[in-house]
This record gives sequence, C-alpha cells and structure tokens, in this order.
Amino acid sequence: MYVKRRVRFRILWSFAWMNLIIFTLISSCAVLLYQNLKCDWIAIPFLPVSLLGTATAFYLGFKNNSSYDRLWEARRLWGVIVNDSRSWAFGIRDYLGNQFRPEALSESEIEKWKKKLVYRHLAYINALRVQLRKTQVWEHNKRYNDQYREKILQHFGPIDMKSSISPFIDSEELDRALKSQNPALYLISEQSRDLEKLRVMNVIEDFRHIDLQKIIQNFLNHQGGCERIKNFPFPRQYAFFSGVFVWIFVIMLPFSLLRSFSEIGDSFVWMVVPIPRIIFGSWLKIGDSFVWMVVPMSVLTSWFLLTMELIGDYSENPFESLINDVPVSTMCRNIEIDLKEIMGESQLPDRFKAVDDVLM
Repeated sequence: MYVKRRVRFRILWSFAWMNLIIFTLISSCAVLLYQNLKCDWIAIPFLPVSLLGTATAFYLGFKNNSSYDRLWEARRLWGVIVNDSRSWAFGIRDYLGNQFRPEALSESEIEKWKKKLVYRHLAYINALRVQLRKTQVWEHNKRYNDQYREKILQHFGPIDMKSSISPFIDSEELDRALKSQNPALYLISEQSRDLEKLRVMNVIEDFRHIDLQKIIQNFLNHQGGCERIKNFPFPRQYAFFSGVFVWIFVIMLPFSLLRSFSEIGDSFVWMVVPIPRIIFGSWLKIGDSFVWMVVPMSVLTSWFLLTMELIGDYSENPFESLINDVPVSTMCRNIEIDLKEIMGESQLPDRFKAVDDVLM
C-alpha cells in the first residue's frame, strides 16, 4: 500500500517511460509520413476515432470500478479479520477458567491453553497471508514481483510458510500444518477441536463455546472471501480487451489529428505571430511546422488513457505483493501486537514502518 500523499515521480516514470517512447515513435512516424513524405492518405477522419475513444473510456470506467470493488472488498475482509482477532483474544482471555470445574485444570494449565489458542491464531493469519501471496498465472509477471520482494517485502517479515508460522506453534503441529494442502484451514480446524476438548472438560460452558465457535465461523467466511478474490481472476475477457481497445485507439490517434492540426496551423500562426509573418512573407512555413504539435498532444492523450487502463489492471489482484495491494504483512504484525498486549505480554514486536513510502 502506497502511503505518501503524492506519488513519487520515480514511480510514475518507471511505469510510463517505455509507453511514452512508443507513443512518441508512433506519432512522430505519422507526422513524418504526412509532412515530409506527403502521404496525405494516412490522415484519417477524427470523428470515428473520437467515438472509439469515448467508447473505450466508458469501457475503462466499468473495468476500473470492478477492479476497485475487488481491492476494496479485500481490504474490508482483512479489516474484519483484525476486529475478529481482537474478539478472539478477549474471548480466550475471559472465557477460559476453572470456575465451572476447579479440578479439571490448574491455573497454570489454563494459562497454557490461552497462550496456545492465541498464538495458534497468530500462526493462522500468517499462514493465510503467505497463501494469498502465492503467484497465480494471470497475475503480473514474476520478474516484477521479484523486484519488490527483494527490495521491499523482505523488510516486512518472512515470506515463506515455515518461517512465518513456526514462532507461534510447536514443531509437531508445524510439521502437520506444512503437510496440509491448506495450512490456514488446518490451523483453524485445530482451534475448533481444542475448543471442543475444553468444552468436554467444562473449562468453558455451552454459550461461551458457541460464542467462540461463531468467531471461528467468521474467520472461515473471511478466508473464503479472500480465497475467492485470489483464486478467481477478474474475468479475462474484460481485462484483456480493455488493453486491446486502448492500444487500437493509441495507434489511430495521431493519424486522426494530422489534418486537424494542419488546418488550424496557419490560422493559429496569424494570431500568435502576425508581425513576423507579414514581414517575412509566405516563405515562413510556421503553419506547416505546427503539424508537429500532433506529437505532444497525442502522447499526452495516449498517456492519460493508458494510465487509466493500468490503474484498473494493477487493482485487479489485491494480494500480489505490489505497492498498491492490501498491506497484509503490516496488518498481521498489528494483530500480533494487539493480541499479545491483550494477553498481558510486555515484550511486543515493533510496528512496521513504510519502506520507500510503501507498506506491505
């Protein structure tokens, strides 16, 4: 998640430089053919191209709204995971006790159970984080992901499953979790089993057991929502053809502007530089040179439209570990701090700070 109010020029340039070069080459070739080689036939009417641009803009609006919905839903899901994690810690801290059956467990044993259930939850959210960051084939190229994994993600805790969950569970449970196809699901299943054991021992009574099971059910719903976003891509027919339409428009745009700028060239020059034109006569070909304004105008317009396309494109998959994704590592660390503090621990980890204005 990019946290600075204004996006740094370096980041904008990293996304834009290649496309700007391509736009400049296309528009420059169009002007050279039209102006120097007198290929008047390459100038196409502006009206149909403008209609194409309008249709493409509407299409991009639909795509960007849908992409934003996916991003915002992912953020909301992790927001409720944070809240339910706090509720889980409060429930474990306050519900578990030996008041119902003093002979069942000693105070020290109850404290061990409390720590086990809370720490296993920390393992659960970190396992979910690692699972959601596995690269899918429809996501952005691996080279780009690796650049940010090396430069930024390493500052936000481990990225492999074993290192992420091993601080919170014992070695036997760690081995079973790593062998599971869905480690996060395995860990939440163990939470449910242990609650049932505590219910049988009368460490928690029925209504408290039901209340804690409802929180587990909430976690399952939140995990399912995150997996739905992760494992079902933004429909490719929408994602792919928006880029195709944008590039068709970008290629056609400079050819549609040639005749328009050629026609307004002389009239513009007479308004802006009338005295030099009168003095030096018709040999001053400033009006002809005005056709070169097609280059900056088409480049600027193309950049606007392609930037809209890229905004939607990089919002489709909010768990890619890119700079605009949901900062699940930061949220896991914040949950860890909150839960340990709720349980009365004093040795708390530091909160993550932005690296190059990015939280991951």
